[in-house]
Amino acid sequence: MFEDIPETPYGMRKRIQFIYKVIEERIKDAADKKKIKVLDIGCGTGELLTIPLGLLETTMLGIDTHLPSIEYANNKNVFENVGFECTYIDKLIGQQFDFIICSEVLEHQAEPEKMLVSIKKLMKPDGVCIITIPNGYGPKEMEIRLWNVLERLGLTATLKFLKRLVMKIIYKDTIATSKIKDSLATECSHIQFFTYRRFRRLLERSGLSIIEHQNRRFLSGPFSDEVLSRVETLTDWNVMIADKLPYFLVSSWMVVVTLDDRHNEQ
Repeated sequence: MFEDIPETPYGMRKRIQFIYKVIEERIKDAADKKKIKVLDIGCGTGELLTIPLGLLETTMLGIDTHLPSIEYANNKNVFENVGFECTYIDKLIGQQFDFIICSEVLEHQAEPEKMLVSIKKLMKPDGVCIITIPNGYGPKEMEIRLWNVLERLGLTATLKFLKRLVMKIIYKDTIATSKIKDSLATECSHIQFFTYRRFRRLLERSGLSIIEHQNRRFLSGPFSDEVLSRVETLTDWNVMIADKLPYFLVSSWMVVVTLDDRHNEQ
């Protein structure tokens, strides 16, 4: 499923397949799927997640604080059961959702624990939250740190020139760039860098507990992307090999969390 969504070094197709499966398995016996409420926090344009998930026939709501992305999402949306709002998560307190998606969001938050506490308030007692998050010390972040060092040394212009030259020689021309946009926001750098242990502790303090985990991708970053994005077999290998690697060697994780009963009893 979702073959129309191109796989990338970032595992975009793998992400939606994981999230779709988590929800689908839990609603397969539901008599009326429209009564099942799904919230996608930081949905961006919705093209790579919220809108395709409309196939589940649940009531989907995507929210984001970036108005141009929400306007784009509303223009692209083709499902009556999917809606978008430009708002903050705290504005929804008082509502309850069966599923909450928080994908590539926590690393951008100055107070990620505050967001997780808000998510907990929005979850139904038997609800789940699906979180995807980068490994703050994985291959991608290491590549970015190296690139930043080279940039400070004034070497990136030379690297970019050499890259264009090598790609022209090897590939003759560049691969077509996907027109699908995940977000229109350009200023969205990471300000949190999680180890898996720190991430788990953050969840526990917020009253949440991991019940399912899957690695998302192995390599990505300013160097790896140039090779992986041009060779489809390597792109596929990159997301498949991640499943066989230990968590600390991959670039990102996908988890399913529920309310932690132990925390609630304290």
